[in-house]
Formats: sequence, structure tokens, C-alpha cells
Amino acid sequence: MKNLRSVAIAGVMALALPSLAMAQAPTTLTIPLASNNNSGVTGTAVITDIGGGKSKVVLTISGGKSATTGPAHIHSGKCPEVGAVVAPLTNLANGTSTTEVAVPISAMIGAAHAINLHETGVSGVAGYVACGNLVATPTAMPATGFGTRTIALGGAAGAAILGGLGAGISMIRRRVIASRG
Repeated sequence: MKNLRSVAIAGVMALALPSLAMAQAPTTLTIPLASNNNSGVTGTAVITDIGGGKSKVVLTISGGKSATTGPAHIHSGKCPEVGAVVAPLTNLANGTSTTEVAVPISAMIGAAHAINLHETGVSGVAGYVACGNLVATPTAMPATGFGTRTIALGGAAGAAILGGLGAGISMIRRRVIASRG
């Protein structure tokens, strides 16, 4: 009976603890920025939750004639057909930009959003020079643990699994008691 109880407790903890730890939104997202309109401009946007409903957006770009300066924004919608500007970002200077925005990561990934870099008057490049969709995708997991985004086991799925585990333990317990009686 002691072994059965130990197995039950270990099973519940194995399911419940990861659920609690992984149910939160990611604290950092790295978004690839792909070239648009044959600009040759590519890069990354690293978005970090800094608390208080705010995020820090760091753009790093390279390639193309317009990679050193230019305006950038977070837009509603997805690449390449984005909507209205949700948050302006600091203009790029020497291929980088850092901006604090009053938009949490959860809001950005909760609906379609994209980061767009605009042309800077370079001949032959019209419109946007690079774009990246803000999505919460799993990152490559390091050999020693979890990446920055993991799948949460909570809500109805977690309750169903824990309920099934409890029912299974109850059935085993009844069989053990019945076999002794």
C-alpha cells in the first residue's frame, strides 16, 4: 500500500509541476526578419518582456543598401500584407534599434502582429525592406533543459490527465483491497 501511495504522489507531481512552470507566456522571443521587395535586408527582432505590460524590442539587421537606417514599426496583421501601426519603433541606426513599447509579449502573440522595416529612399526599393511575424514558436531545446517557450499542460487537458490518473489509482487500490479480503 505504501508503494502504491508513493507511485500516486510521484505521478501527480510529475504532471502538476511542469504544468505550473510552463503555463506562462514566453519572456523572450526571437523573430527572424526576412527580406522584402528584393532589398537584401535580413535580421532579427529580440522581444523581451520587461514587466508592467511593457516589452523591449531590439532589432539587428544587415544586408542591402538600406540596412543602416530607416523606420520600423510593430503592425497588426501578418507579413507581407500588414495592417495599422500598433507601436512605432526607434529608427534603425547602423543596423540596430532598441525600443521600449507599452505592449506585452502576450498581446503581440495573442493576435496577428508583425515587425516591418520601411524603405529609406534607396533607389529601386519600394515599400517595406524586411518583415517578420510575431509568433510564439518553440526554440531549439538545449541538451540540458527547456528552451524559452514550452507547451503548457494545464486547463482542461491537465485536469483530464490528473483525473484519469486519480481514477486509475483508485481502481488499483480497490483491487489490492479486494485481493486481501
